[in-house]
Amino acid sequence: MKIEISIFGDPFIPAELIKKTLIQEMKRFKIKHKVSFKLKNFKNSQLVPFNSKEISEAFGKPRDVIKISKKSHILITTFAPVNKEVIDNCKNLLIIACGRGGPININIDYATKKNIAVFFAPGRNISAVVEYTLANIINLIRKIPSAIDYIKKKNWTTPLEDTFLKPSGFELDKKTVGIIGYGAIGKKLSKALHALDAKLLIYEPISTQFDNFGRKFKSSLNDLIKNSDIISIHARISKNNKPLIRSHYFKQMKKKPFIVNTSRSQCVKTSDLIKAYKKKQIKGFYLDVFDNEPIPNNGKLFKMIGENIQLTPHAAGVSKDIPVKTAQIIANNLLNLLSGKKIINLSNVVNLNLLRKNLLKNT
Repeated sequence: MKIEISIFGDPFIPAELIKKTLIQEMKRFKIKHKVSFKLKNFKNSQLVPFNSKEISEAFGKPRDVIKISKKSHILITTFAPVNKEVIDNCKNLLIIACGRGGPININIDYATKKNIAVFFAPGRNISAVVEYTLANIINLIRKIPSAIDYIKKKNWTTPLEDTFLKPSGFELDKKTVGIIGYGAIGKKLSKALHALDAKLLIYEPISTQFDNFGRKFKSSLNDLIKNSDIISIHARISKNNKPLIRSHYFKQMKKKPFIVNTSRSQCVKTSDLIKAYKKKQIKGFYLDVFDNEPIPNNGKLFKMIGENIQLTPHAAGVSKDIPVKTAQIIANNLLNLLSGKKIINLSNVVNLNLLRKNLLKNT
């Protein structure tokens, strides 16, 4: 018998890329287990949202997953829905590997009850999000898009080098940036901002941690709100949580900061954000995430795009490097399990010894 692996790909991360990476790594580590593959690539038109109270941010239909994975021991996906129905109908399933930073399209609680390990891929888009966030903070405060338009609209007519006739803004140097959420993205962004001589205020909603420079911090959200020139949000909260920033916080913002959100739309209450800008409680904002995506072309946010308001299409975590990084993380997780090495990126608590024993029965 063989270990059967079903892989669900899409135009961004094709199933063939994950298969190729797995085979390469198995050869490199001289793992000789017999493996067979079943591949399914969803076209963009097939990636329709699957709405459920059980899981979230899933795309596709459970019946399509069941059809391919009915006899599989390992199921690999990025966005396909893996709910109770899928788990119950895939009787051989021992491992679910999710190629994203948070496996919210998988019913982790039910998988745990069935002693099914759930792997995920944290870190696959850390650099992408940090670079994109930093670039857009600078775009926003230095007004670089306006400077580009200045030339395109043929407004550059003065030979003067130093003049406020040209679009300009302020520097990050010595400004205070408040970072809400101090996971891997928040930490890496803080390093970049520190290198630019920005002052940092950090608030971590979940726990007190050590910062990148070995100092223990416990900044309050109120302190950060009151004293930041820029607030960048990188917290992970669920749709059931209250927004981290809502109307009463905007009233406390002494410096009228720019608000930057590349995390989750529900971190900031959108209607309160719009009101705060109109009341001049903030200077502006940049959003990459929205309550409803894509945003309507005739909606309030779309009509507000301008020098102090910038929007991007949930693209901070997208780069051409991410598919390869994702496939590599998935492959490493599975090979660690097969070779008996320490397991990392495991999102639930299961009996790994029993799981490994059951998996290797098939080879």
